[in-house]
Amino acid sequence: MIENLHQKEITKLKQKELIDIFLSAQKTPFQLKYHELRTTFSVLMESIAETFKKRSTKDILPIMGMFSVLDILGSAFSIKGNQLEEKVPIKRCLIYFTDRELISLKDIEALYALRNSLVHNSSLISIPIYTSQNHYFFRYDCNSEKLITHPENDWDGKYESLDTGSEKYTTRLNTELFLSIINSCVEKIKNLSDDNKIEMNYDKGKREFFYRYFRLIKNKFNEKEQVLIEKKALSNEVKGKIDEILEDSQDLQNFTIVDLGTKDSYSDTFKKSHIILEHEDSLVIREIKRILDIKYNNNMKHNRDLAPFYNRDTFVSSKYRIELLTN
Repeated sequence: MIENLHQKEITKLKQKELIDIFLSAQKTPFQLKYHELRTTFSVLMESIAETFKKRSTKDILPIMGMFSVLDILGSAFSIKGNQLEEKVPIKRCLIYFTDRELISLKDIEALYALRNSLVHNSSLISIPIYTSQNHYFFRYDCNSEKLITHPENDWDGKYESLDTGSEKYTTRLNTELFLSIINSCVEKIKNLSDDNKIEMNYDKGKREFFYRYFRLIKNKFNEKEQVLIEKKALSNEVKGKIDEILEDSQDLQNFTIVDLGTKDSYSDTFKKSHIILEHEDSLVIREIKRILDIKYNNNMKHNRDLAPFYNRDTFVSSKYRIELLTN
């Protein structure tokens, strides 16, 4: 794991560090010096694990997710000095990063056919475009010791043939073994990266890698910004208004943040003088509230509601305000 990540800025991270973050099993966002960081890949892996646990969701979406993992890894990474002619990312990943004793080229072709049928049609039947490709009638079987159990007879693509007994034409996938294969690919890339044997497949290098898969959201201020925020919080406009209110009511209850949605209107519950500040940025308003809590309530508790895959205030509020509650 990267040391002192909380003290680093994203632009200072090396390729190996970005790969380490990208392939991490950590479910919560990483904290950088001023930003919170998460990747689409980590969300994908978490979603696969969660949906694969449930009987009602384990048959389609997590399997699609597993193929997406292979797609991403095969698109993003290669082994230095080992260039493949194969261009299909899923096949590249399986050839590069799996134990070839556990998976054959025939298995890889079957998996790619299943991927296409699931993603394009949510179907377990694969009808090829080209005559040189095989037809497949897939089913899941987690009792098999093999990842892929190939049929006794190749299916000719005729549904009438299935009427005579589909078992002998069935290609079986052990989905639990498939998930373990996915996880082993991730671990192998981690180990190769640690040994400086991984290279990225992107023309723009780590910059392209970052913008494809990483979501960065600011959740801390730098020193200059913090000075300006504190100056604002302790200004006559904000602190002065609070002191004025407290001259009439010494019983301060607490500060609260009110979110104003795009089509909402504020409640008139409080007097106008109890509205301390309005601002369009939730991070600014929450930091000012934190400063005011320390100043007036000695209350260090504060929460930041951040959605890393949306802009900070998307679907949250168009404007925020701090209100002062008094008894």
